[in-house]
Amino acid sequence: MPQFKVIVHPCSLAPLTMKVEGRYKKYQSFVNKLGSDTRDYMRSVIKQKIVRQGSTGKLSGSIKKKTLTVPGSHLVGVGELDYMNTIAPYWYVINYGHKRGSSAPYIPGDGKRVTGFFGRGARPRHGLAGTNIPGGAAHGAQRWHGQEGGFSMQAKNPIAPKRFISITVNWLKSYWKSYAKNIK
Repeated sequence: MPQFKVIVHPCSLAPLTMKVEGRYKKYQSFVNKLGSDTRDYMRSVIKQKIVRQGSTGKLSGSIKKKTLTVPGSHLVGVGELDYMNTIAPYWYVINYGHKRGSSAPYIPGDGKRVTGFFGRGARPRHGLAGTNIPGGAAHGAQRWHGQEGGFSMQAKNPIAPKRFISITVNWLKSYWKSYAKNIK
């Protein structure tokens, strides 16, 4: 059985890296499939955690798989950081609930007044803030678009962390254990 490590480190090349050492060539196709399955699972977790209608899909689409073979090991990364930072620079806040380098919960607009609208031009309704009631943009169930000349709003609640990386890591551990039983 190969030595298998799951490394989670947001400052590395990818937030989730799988590494097989030793006789990696025998397991290379399995690790590639595992990387694809992990990427697909992480994308599905992100899609399940969407709170407002009108998602652009940029965050889930930014999750890519990258492979790298170096002498003695084969690595598969899920979520290439440079690509994620370009396509969906807010991924860190969505996953962890705070900005990089801070432990303070992130409040949109840093708690200051911002202008914009929900959906296709609807104003925020204070009494329904954060309720995600279906029925249209006026209820705050759709995306907020920051724009000068829009309506004034002051967010009071921090972004709740979605933890799509740790959810995927937990899934990966059980997935690997069930699969590893069949490896010879």
